[in-house]
Amino acid sequence: MAQTIIPQIVEIEGCDGTGKTILCRRLAMKYEHDTEIIVEQEPWDTNYRDELLFKSRVYGKLGVAAFTLDRVIHWLDTLDKGVKYLISDRYLLSTLVYQCRNEEDTQFAYYLMRRLRLPLPTYTILLVCEPEVLMQRLSDRGLDKENVYDPKKLAQITQLQGKYIQTADANYEKDKIMVVNTSERTPQNVYETVQNVIDGI
Repeated sequence: MAQTIIPQIVEIEGCDGTGKTILCRRLAMKYEHDTEIIVEQEPWDTNYRDELLFKSRVYGKLGVAAFTLDRVIHWLDTLDKGVKYLISDRYLLSTLVYQCRNEEDTQFAYYLMRRLRLPLPTYTILLVCEPEVLMQRLSDRGLDKENVYDPKKLAQITQLQGKYIQTADANYEKDKIMVVNTSERTPQNVYETVQNVIDGI
């Protein structure tokens, strides 16, 4: 009987506008013909991705459960592919940041991961960016154009990015995460930095 391969997971995390999408597209192109590595995105199930992200807007334990269910489906599909590495545009850290409102929610997220035998990330790349630069990037993409100079929006972005860093510090082992500031880096430089990390895992 063939032994099931348990892939290692590299999660790419960070706020919208930090460069995750560009980075993951480049990684996907790099590994397009590599049968041992896949690059994918969460929420994974496209049938209800918009429902999770934009319509239902579920938080707390219900939100954690909804995103974990999507992760179960994603994980089973990954196992079927027999790959050794999964590079995921968002994974556990985003659930802890967006869906968890308190420590009880966070513990519930880890409880579900254990009970459903979902693996924790092998390594995490957390992209950060100066809030003013991040807002300008979102505006350049046609998002939040009207809010690019809004102090309230700037404060929200700053708070969200701070929550990413604080949540990672509180829940992740220091030697299993790298923070990359993309404010003054080109997409190529970010890609090369992350590529070197992945090659070393």
